[in-house]
Amino acid sequence: MSNRDAIRRAYLLTSDTDLWPISRVIYDLPADRDVLSLNAFCCKPFEHKRKSYHMIPMSNIGARISTWRNLSDRSACTSLLD
Repeated sequence: MSNRDAIRRAYLLTSDTDLWPISRVIYDLPADRDVLSLNAFCCKPFEHKRKSYHMIPMSNIGARISTWRNLSDRSACTSLLD
């Protein structure tokens, strides 16, 4: 595996300072998932410009680097900000 492939497949987990992962098993990315979001359905949807969006808590979200890059693509977010 090349360094580029290793970086693309690396797993990155966000966390608040008071919510450090205490058990790796809980935070491992399942093989059939691209994103891990614990307690993802705790919040109600919100509306912006007459469209409904699912609010995801930012406490712990994990994904491979390649998925984070796709999620943070500026061109994909531009229409939301206009």
